[in-house]
Amino acid sequence: AVTTAKTSYNDVLFRNLIINGDMSITQRATSVTSVSDNTYVVQDRMNFFFNNDGVITVTADSTHPSGVGFSKSLKVDVTTADSSIAANQYLSINQRIEGLNHALLEYGTSSARTITVSFYAKSNLTGPFCYSVKNNAADRSFPIEFSLSAADTWERVSLTIPGDTSGTWLETNGIGAYHQISLAMGSDHHGTNNTWQSGNKVATSNQVNLLSSTSNEFFL
Repeated sequence: AVTTAKTSYNDVLFRNLIINGDMSITQRATSVTSVSDNTYVVQDRMNFFFNNDGVITVTADSTHPSGVGFSKSLKVDVTTADSSIAANQYLSINQRIEGLNHALLEYGTSSARTITVSFYAKSNLTGPFCYSVKNNAADRSFPIEFSLSAADTWERVSLTIPGDTSGTWLETNGIGAYHQISLAMGSDHHGTNNTWQSGNKVATSNQVNLLSSTSNEFFL
C-alpha cells in the first residue's frame, strides 16, 4: 500500500475534480450511435442525459486543440434532427463528482468555495450554450452561459462559479454534484443565468439547440 501525505490544504483544494477531462480513456467503445438516456457511452466518466426526438452519434475523435497537450476529443454528431425541443426534453453531457471528492468544497455551508471550470469546445453552431452544476437531489442548480463565437474553431472557455451556501450536498460515495454541458434544453429546465436557484434549472432560455440540424456537431 502507498500512503500519500497532504503537504498542505491548498494541494487538495486546487486539484482537478473532473476525471478524464482530456477524453483519453475510452474503455467501452470508440463510437456509439443511438445514444439513450442516462448512459455512459464512449469516454469514461462522461454520461449523457438524452430525452428528445433526435439521434446522435458519440465518438472518440482525433480532432483536438493544438499546443495544449490533448490528443483526443469527445464528438457529438447529430444524425436525426429535432428542430423543436419540447418543454420536458433535453440533451446534455454530464460528469458526476463523488460526494467524498466534492466535500472539500463545503457546499451547503457558509464556507462554500468558488470554483473555476475551464475546457475547450468547438461547434459549427455558434451562440450561447450553458454549463451547470446541480446537487444529487436536483433541487439546487447553477446554470451559466458560455458562447462559442466562431464556427468550427476551438475556443477555451473559463467559468467562475461561486459555492452554494444552501441545499443538501452529499458527502458520501453517492453523487456529490453533477457538472453538465447542455446541448439542447426544454423550458422546464430553464433558469436564471449565473445564479444559484431551487430546482433542476440547468440552462437558460438562450440555450442553442444542437439538434436543430443534421449538419450540427459539437466537440469537447
